[in-house]
Amino acid sequence: MTKQIKILIGAALAAFCLLGLIAAGAAFYLFSFYQGRVSFDQGCTAMNDRDYETAVARFSAALRKPQVTVYRAYAFQNRAFCENAKGKHDDAIRDYTEALRVDPKLAYAYGARGTLYDDKGEKDKAFNDYSDALRLDPNASYYLFRRGLIDLQRKDWDKAIEDFSEAIRTEPSSSRAYYERGIAYTRKNDLDHALVNFEAAIDLWPTYAAAYVERGYIHKRQHKLNEAIADYNHALALSQKYEPGYRARGFAFYEAKQWPQALADFNRAIELSPKDVFAWEGRGFTYSRMGVEDRAIADFSEMIRIKKSAVAYDCRGYAYSRKGNYAQALADFQEAVRVAPTDGSSQNDLAWLLATCPDQTIRNGNEAVAHAAKACDLSHWKDGRWIDTLAAAYAETGQFDLAVAYQEEARWSGDWGQDVIKEMEKRRALYLIHRAFRDEKSR
Repeated sequence: MTKQIKILIGAALAAFCLLGLIAAGAAFYLFSFYQGRVSFDQGCTAMNDRDYETAVARFSAALRKPQVTVYRAYAFQNRAFCENAKGKHDDAIRDYTEALRVDPKLAYAYGARGTLYDDKGEKDKAFNDYSDALRLDPNASYYLFRRGLIDLQRKDWDKAIEDFSEAIRTEPSSSRAYYERGIAYTRKNDLDHALVNFEAAIDLWPTYAAAYVERGYIHKRQHKLNEAIADYNHALALSQKYEPGYRARGFAFYEAKQWPQALADFNRAIELSPKDVFAWEGRGFTYSRMGVEDRAIADFSEMIRIKKSAVAYDCRGYAYSRKGNYAQALADFQEAVRVAPTDGSSQNDLAWLLATCPDQTIRNGNEAVAHAAKACDLSHWKDGRWIDTLAAAYAETGQFDLAVAYQEEARWSGDWGQDVIKEMEKRRALYLIHRAFRDEKSR
């Protein structure tokens, strides 16, 4: 056998061995691919049976095997779904992220990850994921709805209305989308559109207690107290432990000057939700109107304990003022301004006490002018009550011409009732004879 023939035989044997290795490798790959597909299918079966522990194990096994891109992406996505169902939310976020790295066009992975971020309080990440999901699937009603809720939290009322409207377009039977759109219209002070949406929510879900409460709130804003109370009654008949219903009805009874009924509802609201500052506020107001200022002060103090807000300090400040404890009232009004320096109401309340307090040791005309002017600036000079306070402040400084001028501006800056007009005219008459106003009973 010649050397050349030996070389040819050797080459043929090498090629044969190489082909054998390639064939073995291909067979092994195909077998691994088959095993991965089997594991994937087993994971899907377990997921459908809600056996999430087994499903996670089978999807994990599938991911250790070769997979075509689409199955690899879905294995991560499905494993994330099962991890979320098991309460392992961070693991689910990790796997949704991996799924999107493999296939950036998975709308569900964006939306599901957005929901997890949303529930964790990471609203910006959630908003971005919802937006990406909707870019891929514009008719995904649930993500439109969830993004609309974030719009509400951001106080972007128009964007919220747009998202809830799209949610309604894609799912016309969504009573919650109508309800939340009604909330957005309420925040815009568009009461007519708000009312239409709450009524639509009730038509779709006749036992929707929250929608009755919100419709009642609109009726109350429209000075239809009987209709408001009827709605609150209906809500509470549907859910006897629905705390917002008691609180809302309490304020309606308060406005109707039905003090015992208001007190009973605020008591029940506080019993159901001891940290509801609005219920404590309402009960404090009610006690004050009943002449029980010590109980009112106790309730406003509880408001402050729950949350140190300018409103709570202002409420307690007026209660102290009505008791004649002007030093404590001054301290509360000053604390309200410290807590919320850009709150016009707090600036105005402090200015009023400094300008009109019967106790001369409390009055300070120059400071009153400064705080009243700041309140007016904060309202862009659109709140006549605060202009009224500025007039009283100028009178306290002895600048009666300015006091008269601002009192006249206050008189014509709002649609006041006759009682308010009479009080303003009395103050103007005092300023004309160069006398400052003293508030003997507080506002």
